[in-house]
Amino acid sequence: MTAQITLSLITCEGKGVTDLVFNLHHATTPHSVIRSHACPCGRSYKQISSLNRHMRYECGQANKNQECYLCGRKYYRPDTLQEHFQNCLAKFRERSGC
Repeated sequence: MTAQITLSLITCEGKGVTDLVFNLHHATTPHSVIRSHACPCGRSYKQISSLNRHMRYECGQANKNQECYLCGRKYYRPDTLQEHFQNCLAKFRERSGC
C-alpha cells in the first residue's frame, strides 16, 4: 500500500501558496498572528524591525529624500536607493563601455 499526499493550492489574499511546510503553517495560523505589528496608518508587519523601518522612512513622509545622482530617481529608503544605484551603475557602465 502506498500513501498518497495531495497538495492543494491555498489562495490567500490573491496569492497562491505552494510550499508544503509554509502551506500547512499558513492554513493553521490566522493573519492577525502572522502580522502582529501594526502602524496607525493601517499597514502591518511580521517583524518589529520592518515596522520600525516603515515608521522611519515611509509613514508620514511627504517626499522621497534619497536621490540617485546618476539618473535622479528618488526613494524613501537608503537601502532601496543602494539597490537601485548598483543596477543603475551597471547600466551606465554598459552604455559607456567601461
